[in-house]
Amino acid sequence: MKKYLLLMIVALTTSCRTYYSEQSNVLDFRKYTENGFVINPTASGMDFEPISMISVSFYSGEKIEKSLKNENGIINLYNKSAQTRFYCATPDRMLEKIVSECKNMGANGIINFNIKPIPEAKYQSWEVSGVAVKLK
Repeated sequence: MKKYLLLMIVALTTSCRTYYSEQSNVLDFRKYTENGFVINPTASGMDFEPISMISVSFYSGEKIEKSLKNENGIINLYNKSAQTRFYCATPDRMLEKIVSECKNMGANGIINFNIKPIPEAKYQSWEVSGVAVKLK
């Protein structure tokens, strides 16, 4: 009986372990900066005309609107702990969307650029923000 109890304890404690890992996340601005669009986390040393504050939120979810179904940069992931699949935006999708929104306003740059997680969201969700500017 003691052997079975010990075996049960070992099985339960080893199946719930987490593993050490390392992950690098890169948000590459070169695609935009090489074409003259400026992305800067600060506003120092720049001469610009501010156009608009801008914020784009990306909420992950289990379903996706039909209009977004075949868009680039929206991927379907599996969440092991919730045992469900969900859709989420890639970093490239987030950057592409905010740059596109800025350009639609006539901006050629974004300053005070920031990307942060939305903590109250059920699945990984993000807010990308900054100030759309026209550099002089």
